[in-house]
Amino acid sequence: MGIIHELDVNLINKIAAGEVIEAAHSVIKELLENSIDALSTQIDVQTESAGLSQILVSDNGTGIAEDDLELSLRRHATSKIQSLNDLETVYTYGFRGEALSSIASVSKLKMTTGIKVDTPAIQIYCEKGQIIERKNTAGFKGTKIEVEDLFYNTPVRRKFLKSEKAEDKKIKDRIGITAVANPNIGFKYIQNQKEIFNLKPESTRERIVSVFGDNLENHLLEVKSEKKGLKAYGYISDPEFYKSNRS
Repeated sequence: MGIIHELDVNLINKIAAGEVIEAAHSVIKELLENSIDALSTQIDVQTESAGLSQILVSDNGTGIAEDDLELSLRRHATSKIQSLNDLETVYTYGFRGEALSSIASVSKLKMTTGIKVDTPAIQIYCEKGQIIERKNTAGFKGTKIEVEDLFYNTPVRRKFLKSEKAEDKKIKDRIGITAVANPNIGFKYIQNQKEIFNLKPESTRERIVSVFGDNLENHLLEVKSEKKGLKAYGYISDPEFYKSNRS
């Protein structure tokens, strides 16, 4: 008798989640990118206990249609690509359709989403990747995702995390870098009930200063380059403004 067998679907999802979700900052990265792809102009994030007890990400993007809601939690279900040729012209952050299913498989997830203010929004509650409850709620445009008890069903994952302070810093850095890359979007971040960022849409230069501090403002040098159809631009600090540290 052979010894090769197919894995249980729940086990497959947990393994896949480990490839996408290594810590709370990974969850936030995936949710931020979904919000950006949904054309949001405002994204709010809240975390408690380094994101292990709670992560809340809300946006004012396009929302998810009712017919797509359950499908959005399945692996490799996506609106970003349809064929192999689409991989050559991907202009979105995400396209694999793994983020939500991975997050839902290792947490208790509540998602509320609406596409119009004047029509009811839909709220679903999931555990271990399975929808436990579904109901209508007050209408709005956008998506709110609440992640609780991250890795509650894969406790070994928690053992590999650093201290709460270190994980909080990773979350802050992740949101800050994403905000710098998307200065046209407003970002608000509350960490353990303390406001860390409250950024309004602004220029790239202004956003860099907002995130990294006023002391950088007079030391920024704009750089631009174009070659063979590729364009790159950004800012670096002048040679006098740097410091050596462990990172």
